[in-house]
Amino acid sequence: MADWATITSQIATTLTLLKQAGGLVREVVPLVQSSEAKEKLNEIREQLLDASERINDLRAVNNEIADRNLVLEGELREIKAFISNKNGYIAHKLGRGAFVYVSEMHMDNPEKAPWYCQHCFEVEFRLSPINYQKGAPNRMAIFECQSCGATIEDYPRN
Repeated sequence: MADWATITSQIATTLTLLKQAGGLVREVVPLVQSSEAKEKLNEIREQLLDASERINDLRAVNNEIADRNLVLEGELREIKAFISNKNGYIAHKLGRGAFVYVSEMHMDNPEKAPWYCQHCFEVEFRLSPINYQKGAPNRMAIFECQSCGATIEDYPRN
């Protein structure tokens, strides 16, 4: 598969050739006197204009692809950075099977450490803080992820 620089270069070369062909058509038109030849030249001119428009459309698509590629490269760098730091976090079990992630440095007192969303950590490859939302009946506390909105219920420990 060709890289984007090669594709862009080929598009530019094609556009240059089309412009040259258009210039030749303009030079030949005064030399041709028959109406049939003029009609064919007009068809060629229309095809050249259509090809030029298509090339401009391809350039726009190429630019969109290049922009998306930059975004994806940035996301890949973020994921790689996350993975390299992932081992510094440990799943901490809350009541009734709910989990949050806590920095390994805070495992001596995980209740006081910042909590991070299990879903975002395991699926989205990012650290998303869990914030206290409200208290509920039976002294249960509800926490919500800043990024994905997932809620976690933490029941008192006995």
